[in-house]
Amino acid sequence: MTDYELLTAFIDFVNTTWMIFATYVSIVFAFIVASHLAARQLTPRVVSLVITLYSLVAAWSVWGIRQNAISISATAGEMRRRLLEGSSSLDWLPILQMPDFMRSIIPNLITLLTFVVYAGSIVFFFYQRQSEQRKERNK
Repeated sequence: MTDYELLTAFIDFVNTTWMIFATYVSIVFAFIVASHLAARQLTPRVVSLVITLYSLVAAWSVWGIRQNAISISATAGEMRRRLLEGSSSLDWLPILQMPDFMRSIIPNLITLLTFVVYAGSIVFFFYQRQSEQRKERNK
């Protein structure tokens, strides 16, 4: 691959990652708003359905984000290798100045962040459900 092809692939992976991440954030916020507005009114069967559907969509998003982050890291690694060999002119690209270990942990950090967001939204759903039930019992 030429520098141009590597850079184009890198940019495509970055853009795809951001697109999937933006979709994931939208899904999480929709779930949080729905949790705030309707968690207490759902029957246990509907809760199971909503949590299952949300979990499947979240898992798909997290997987897509992770796969693209791995591709970003691999593409940057290849560009860095070429740069060190002297066969590349991409020394201006900031990610190539990162140490290798930093570039390799980025996919894991992004995956951890998305799991924390997912877990937090599930906790919020059940917190909302429980807080409304406590209010009703205290009346």
